[in-house]
Amino acid sequence: MIESPRPTWLDYTQWKSARWKTAIQRTLLSQPIKHAIEKGIIYPNCQLLDIGCGHRSDCNLLNRQGINAAGFDPYYYPQYNLIQPTEIISLCFVINVIECPIERASVLKWAWTLTQKWLIIAVQLHNPSKNRIGEIRTSKNTFQKYYTNQELIRFISETIQPKGIVSKPGIALVQK
Repeated sequence: MIESPRPTWLDYTQWKSARWKTAIQRTLLSQPIKHAIEKGIIYPNCQLLDIGCGHRSDCNLLNRQGINAAGFDPYYYPQYNLIQPTEIISLCFVINVIECPIERASVLKWAWTLTQKWLIIAVQLHNPSKNRIGEIRTSKNTFQKYYTNQELIRFISETIQPKGIVSKPGIALVQK
């Protein structure tokens, strides 16, 4: 399912910032994954592919609950054989660390082509009280784009034109 040659967004040596440094290790499921479970999108025996999984925390925790979750990350887990059409695709905290708007849209479109039923998208939210506004480069040489929820929904709708979107701030559950 990967085009040849490999797109730059799958080759961490081509990234303009240290995107991998934004990955965190979790001992509890991330909020977007919890939300998808609460909505019945993730359930026992479903299949989930977490693109940009970082340290695979969500995948490991889901697998312990009997949910078939595989994780791909261009930096930490570059197992390209995992990239294939899957019932549920997770693209959590990925598009907000991509510097180029065209590349963000390309990643979203690509994940959508792999999605069979649901695409889970999560981003960092615009929050003026925490000085999270617009686009910034951090002291760790990472990039963050802070979205408003309306901006996220508009970006998704205009980029992939889904059947439906269930959202809460910073999280979009997108139905194929």
